[in-house]
Amino acid sequence: ILFYMRNLFRQDALAPMVNSLMVEWEAPANTGPEISVYDVRYILINDDETDDAKWTVAEDAWKSGDGALEYTISSLSQDTSYDVQVRAENDEGTSGWSDTVVGMTEIAPGICARTQAVQNEILSAITGVTDCADVTNTHLTNISGTIDLSNESITTLQENDFSGLFGLQTLNLDRNQLSALPANVFSDLTNLQRLELDRNQLSALPDNVFSGLTSLQVLRLERNQLSQLPDRVFADLSNLRTLNLKNNTLSTLPDSLFYGLSNLGNLDVSNNTGAPFTLTLILERTDNTSLTASSPATVVVKVAEGAPFDMTVSLSSTNCTLTDGQGNAVTQATISKGSIESQPITVTLNGMAPATVSLGTASSLPENYVGLQIAVGTSLILFGQ
Repeated sequence: ILFYMRNLFRQDALAPMVNSLMVEWEAPANTGPEISVYDVRYILINDDETDDAKWTVAEDAWKSGDGALEYTISSLSQDTSYDVQVRAENDEGTSGWSDTVVGMTEIAPGICARTQAVQNEILSAITGVTDCADVTNTHLTNISGTIDLSNESITTLQENDFSGLFGLQTLNLDRNQLSALPANVFSDLTNLQRLELDRNQLSALPDNVFSGLTSLQVLRLERNQLSQLPDRVFADLSNLRTLNLKNNTLSTLPDSLFYGLSNLGNLDVSNNTGAPFTLTLILERTDNTSLTASSPATVVVKVAEGAPFDMTVSLSSTNCTLTDGQGNAVTQATISKGSIESQPITVTLNGMAPATVSLGTASSLPENYVGLQIAVGTSLILFGQ
């Protein structure tokens, strides 16, 4: 077998389309039997070409009798560059891979590359436009009100499905079959007030999936399959009023889950594996890692998950005084809604060491908070040997 696999590709060898590339090549110099098969392979332009495992190979891309030497690579990402190679095969064996040619897929016009159900709903919200290719950024920006994609049998979403919908106020995705969400799928929805994702099959959430949704007031995630949540996944939702996580499979709540939720008023985490979840208030010294370090000390009251409501607890002390930053006596501490810890408290030895600071009665759970219970931790013993 003798194939010369250099410079096989014709001029303009790759015809770009939105999600595909059509490859054309010429037959190599060949002194052996007739070529019966060509294989084509491709790789993202920034991937390591020396790693064969990173290439996608289309075996038998062309077979004898197929006509023109061409093959369409499909299911590619739009606006993306790929390296492409071809090799030949006859009865004596298979050649090496050819030189590389680079092709770049096109950007879909309008919203034509978006999930079909999303396309349809966007088009229904734009008066006088029926073709996905005719949708402009201005059209998208002017959409307000509601996009209702409930009960549409949607299994996946693309990261750009809701791009440009800066004025949207409500997005309803409940009663679909979503098992995962792209990391930045909601990033343009800066005016969104209500997001309904209940009754899907979500088992996890990307770390920053809700980043930027500073106008969001209602988030519904009930009746999914969530078994864990990222730390601070709701941290950007400073205007959130209602959070529903009931009927999932959460066994624990992560640290800082409620951090940033300074306006929360309704929370339901019931009917999860670990419910009712215990929020434990603890005392922690912050000025020194050693509890026995000399007086005075600075302590705070903390709750690891963050406070979903204003959490107040009474304080008592032995052999010490408790004061705030202005020197006023302190008998209780409050962790403000959305915070992790209280304002600092100064503990000054007033008698024989050691001194003891204890937590007393904590505020009860508000009526609109379901699936939680409150506990207090042990006393803090300071300045002892």
